[in-house]
Amino acid sequence: MIRAATVAAALIGAASCSPSPPDTAAHPLAVEGRAAFVAGDYARARDLFVEAAQEAPNDHLAVLGVARSNHQLHRYEAALEAYQRALELAPGDSITWEGYLGALTWGGILEGNGQRLEATLTQAPNALALAPDSIELYAHVRTAAAELNRLDEYAGTLQVVADRLPDNPIVGIELAKARIDDARRARNAAIAAVGARASAIPDDSDASALADRAAELESALRADLDALAASAFRDPATDPTVLYKLAAGYELLDDPAAVATALKLLERTEKGRGLAATQRYRQFLDEWIASFDADTSTRLDVTDRWLPRFEPAWDNDGTRHRAVLGMQFDLLVGASTGPSPTDVNGPTADGAPVGLSEDEANRIARVGRRLARIDTWRGASRYVETASVLARTPSHYVTAVRVTDDGIEALRENRPGLLYPGTPDNEREQLRMRYLAVLMQLQGQALHNLGRDEEAERILREAIALHPVAASYAVLGGQLLDEGRDAEAFDLLVAALAHGFSAAEAVLEEQTYASALAAAESIGASPEVIDAAVGFAAERIDEERDREIVADPLDTPAPEFELAGTVEGTWRLSELVGKVVVLNYWATWCGPCIAEMPYYQQLVDEYADAEDVVFLAISTDSDPSIVAPFIEERGHTFTVLYDEGSAVDFQVTGIPASLVIGKDGLIKYRTSGFPGPERYLNEMRLRIEALRDP
Repeated sequence: MIRAATVAAALIGAASCSPSPPDTAAHPLAVEGRAAFVAGDYARARDLFVEAAQEAPNDHLAVLGVARSNHQLHRYEAALEAYQRALELAPGDSITWEGYLGALTWGGILEGNGQRLEATLTQAPNALALAPDSIELYAHVRTAAAELNRLDEYAGTLQVVADRLPDNPIVGIELAKARIDDARRARNAAIAAVGARASAIPDDSDASALADRAAELESALRADLDALAASAFRDPATDPTVLYKLAAGYELLDDPAAVATALKLLERTEKGRGLAATQRYRQFLDEWIASFDADTSTRLDVTDRWLPRFEPAWDNDGTRHRAVLGMQFDLLVGASTGPSPTDVNGPTADGAPVGLSEDEANRIARVGRRLARIDTWRGASRYVETASVLARTPSHYVTAVRVTDDGIEALRENRPGLLYPGTPDNEREQLRMRYLAVLMQLQGQALHNLGRDEEAERILREAIALHPVAASYAVLGGQLLDEGRDAEAFDLLVAALAHGFSAAEAVLEEQTYASALAAAESIGASPEVIDAAVGFAAERIDEERDREIVADPLDTPAPEFELAGTVEGTWRLSELVGKVVVLNYWATWCGPCIAEMPYYQQLVDEYADAEDVVFLAISTDSDPSIVAPFIEERGHTFTVLYDEGSAVDFQVTGIPASLVIGKDGLIKYRTSGFPGPERYLNEMRLRIEALRDP
């Protein structure tokens, strides 16, 4: 943590934040590193900043650069250490504070470290007092409070800052927003408690009083904003922080005309454009969602118009730019090939891109390669998505080989930024191998299309050895059939059919079966032989998969919790020792969670009479009042608990997440995501049964 003396010294006389110190004397390598950072080359930027900081340990730009580049690469421990040093060098720097609390918050969430989230809340009053105009800081603090289920403390934290800075418009409006949010949540909880719909206030004194309180706060804010706007909207010299207050306040009160006026005036200055970025991004999302039914050209125009507003710069981390560019890329890929092939069990290798022009292919190649470098949340997936299109585009086979070369090299070296940073440790290496095998398969496909069959066979066999999936067997089998190696092709095509294809690979499955028929005819085998061979191979593959599912239990201690739920009483995990406990973390806003629920309910029903198996679904929603109605509307009957920080203790970094705890109280298995009904049910049954008494 930051040394107390440093923070105390910084607070003396502090009334507002300072920008990053001028870098006129910054180390040349630090200046070069900053340019690499803005360009999205975070690994190179880190190397340059590290070298600069070694040569000039008191150079704030160099030290801050070490922190920010490690932060972008999700190396949170190294980032936090460097942020602390940067704050010692420049205690009032807003960019440093913003990065520091961001690393504490997201490092805490993604690595399941509750102490970091606690540190965010501890540091919040000092950080906000020193950098009150940093909009992202408020978001980090609120996120940390929500993750710890302590949103009720957020307004109190802002009140402490407001007492120090009573005249700061941004602190004032953020405090007003927090109070109104609190009042609205309390009102909704009271309404839910009496079983009424949120749109109609019941005849309940508590709910009515809370509704009145929310209305009073909103009315008071409206009066304050209207009085302020009367002069601020006419005065060209109005401070940007005042205009931000008006824009944010009117947005909360759902007054789009007043918001538009405030934002237009706010964006006249560089500082104002920075303050407006969050609201402009929400406006982009609104327009993007509204365009869902429009044609591809119209939707691409939406992203093209908004991208310039979110250009990367040193004073932002490029998050919005990456998000908009990613949406544009997904649209391009989806329009050219159908649904974006992100299933690392094997992307589609069937068919050709639909109506892909040379310009469209060039654009996919350009945007995809950039995203693979700058999207440090899913770099490997971006390589796969790009290569899967190019490997089936005749004019871009060579580019596909280059893209896959880059991705394969990056994955072999295990570079940061390739996998989702919240991937559980027990899944990370397997996921890396899957992506590596998929890129090898796509490279083999492109090489075969180029007539470089010897290279293609070598890389495809390596892909099969790393992570055998149907697509790799199918591509290699098809190649060998073309070469007249019919017996070898038959075995590979049978293996492809036995491994099974995903729904997205239906065309490839049909092609593979047709190729298997051709190979069988060439070697004098009947069509019935194919079915028999596939059935025999599939049985062996399924047996091996089942063994792998329950092999190597984690055997890590399960943190204690005591949680209330939708029915009276509390549940303590320690009281369930001697039973198999299945924990399911979910939220009402999570699409995959909702898709998984009917099958989770199916498991609950199957084990309803089993006294040694307990199912607990733990909601991570920040507003518990919406949970019970949500469950009731869907007819689910399983036990639901309200989380109060246990997700962090259990290192849940993505939902839905399932944890299976053995009778000895140790975590045996954990999974994240919903893999589909059949696989989900099979894997969960196998794990539960493996832990029950024989």
